[in-house]
Amino acid sequence: MLTLGTAALALSPGLAPAPRVVSRSPTLVMDASNPVVIGLAADSGCGKSTFMRRVTGIFGGECKLNDIGRETNTLVSEMTTVICLDDYHKYDRQGRKSNPEFPDGITALHKDCQDWDKMAEDVLNLKGGKAVDKPIYNHITGELDPNENGLHPMHDERVNKALDLTIYLDITDDVKFAWKAQRDIAERGATMEAVQKAINERKPDFAAYVEPQKAKADIIIQVCAEPPPIQTPQPADPHYMAL
Repeated sequence: MLTLGTAALALSPGLAPAPRVVSRSPTLVMDASNPVVIGLAADSGCGKSTFMRRVTGIFGGECKLNDIGRETNTLVSEMTTVICLDDYHKYDRQGRKSNPEFPDGITALHKDCQDWDKMAEDVLNLKGGKAVDKPIYNHITGELDPNENGLHPMHDERVNKALDLTIYLDITDDVKFAWKAQRDIAERGATMEAVQKAINERKPDFAAYVEPQKAKADIIIQVCAEPPPIQTPQPADPHYMAL
């Protein structure tokens, strides 16, 4: 994510943890002199948050949700901050069903459902070691909560240019359905039918706005339910990994 969900991962340089302060007020403060930003893209329910937790573990320190006293998607540790880019949705869950600009509705994957200007501003400020006030998308209520202090990391060129490393999780359809069903049924009270309906409704926007980021990724990780067929990697895709 930067999850830009996708999420953003900001890393402090050096072997020892660099000074870093997260305020309990609605401001995310990063004072590392030269943060590194990693962008992770994948479809909804494809394990972006889980993957980023594993990545943060590489750099040491406990990874936990930012303590602001209310719902948040921002994961922090001594060395890292993971920002869920769902937080930059322009419309809440109700607004995506119908709004003056899109009376017939819009999916969360559509490019016009994202606040690109705010996203670019925050990523560039974090890259420069500056504090940001970032929005929060509440996955429980589906509402846009007040800003706190911190799906499309490579879509906007301003953001893409600020990323030091880009990763795309290429999850096959059968694995995607199993993972999304497991999460949405357990955490959001969805039914199997609702999960399949959500996947089907988002397929066109996934193909149009999320999947094309694979071509921009430095690393592509594919997860398959069964061993993928043996094939020779193309020269244009030297960092493709199938699991």
